[in-house]
Amino acid sequence: MEENEAGTNELVTLTLPGNLDELFCVEYPGNVQNVHNALATLGGESSVARAHHSSTPLGLKFRPDDIYCTPLTSPKEKATGLVLKVKRRRKKGDTKWSKCETEVLGVVGSKYEFKGMLDYQVFPPYETMATTRAYSTDALHDISLLKDETIPPFVLPTPLTKQDRPLEYSYQTRYRTDIQKKSYSYSKPLKTIAFDHKGPVPSEPTDSISPPSSYTRIHKLFEDCPVWTRNALTFHAGVLFPTYKAALPFIVYCFSNGPWKTAYIRFGYDPREHPEAKLYQVIELRVPRAIDLLDAIEHQPKKKDDVSNSNYTFSANIIPPKRGNYYRLCDIKDDTMQQVIHSNDGKEKSVCNEEYGWCEADTYGKLREMANKYMLARAKELNI
Repeated sequence: MEENEAGTNELVTLTLPGNLDELFCVEYPGNVQNVHNALATLGGESSVARAHHSSTPLGLKFRPDDIYCTPLTSPKEKATGLVLKVKRRRKKGDTKWSKCETEVLGVVGSKYEFKGMLDYQVFPPYETMATTRAYSTDALHDISLLKDETIPPFVLPTPLTKQDRPLEYSYQTRYRTDIQKKSYSYSKPLKTIAFDHKGPVPSEPTDSISPPSSYTRIHKLFEDCPVWTRNALTFHAGVLFPTYKAALPFIVYCFSNGPWKTAYIRFGYDPREHPEAKLYQVIELRVPRAIDLLDAIEHQPKKKDDVSNSNYTFSANIIPPKRGNYYRLCDIKDDTMQQVIHSNDGKEKSVCNEEYGWCEADTYGKLREMANKYMLARAKELNI
């Protein structure tokens, strides 16, 4: 907008040249009066460039010389913007501005925005300790420094928090009867084997204890399908996980690694011997860091806290409620992604692979790439 001779604002049309530089933006959480000092808190130009050309988050230390300063971090996020150079002149003695000149310097394609809090900081008891190598984390491996009586004892504590952003927490009161408490008051660990385990898979529980009351319902589900994830099992069982947790050691075992990791597998069933078990392989789909998860949850339809709304399937029009989410391949409700999964039907290799199971080697990578595009598109629709 610019002001014309009549004193009203009018729209200015810009013509974009075809050879614009691609720039990125750092939204600095402060009033920058000295650019050199601001760059120092970001680690210098080399650190900023290194973070921009890699997937490493950009760090910011308000006390760059203090080895104990806890940094703020920001991942690289997509952005859309322009950098403009605007000149506005007026003749000497004239009270009115002349027409302004506008020049487009570049296109902003990404940005860094520090959304965290600086609540957790450690300050050494002596000012000189902040820059002394003897108190750095790396120096703790030097036993001679620890024995030096001239150095006051001061050890950097472990991280005080895993999160630097405020999170929503819905406090709920759960009412349980004495019968419900008894049904899952006893729970033993599940049998777990490695993917390269030789010999037969576990076929029965080792203990001869009577199974809990939830056994019949869960056992019926595993007769219908030999492999379940927790979310899928909770949805089809119609009860919360703690209610049937004690029944699982009487029915299932687990793999500690491989394409069925985190899944519950029926005793006696070995998915490594059945190519059709490809549909039960588990994939982790992570919500991209460019999406603010709290905003996504607020903008999507609210779900009640019951198993009927358990989110165990993935589709193109949802953003999962957690940063990391595990799905069976059969629970991906998208035709294009299912085509990728079934691309080698009937052509599976003779030996199941520890990394990608019965799928093609690039199947998981393609699925994650497609899921990321779906989630980013959905976030754009929700304007988050």
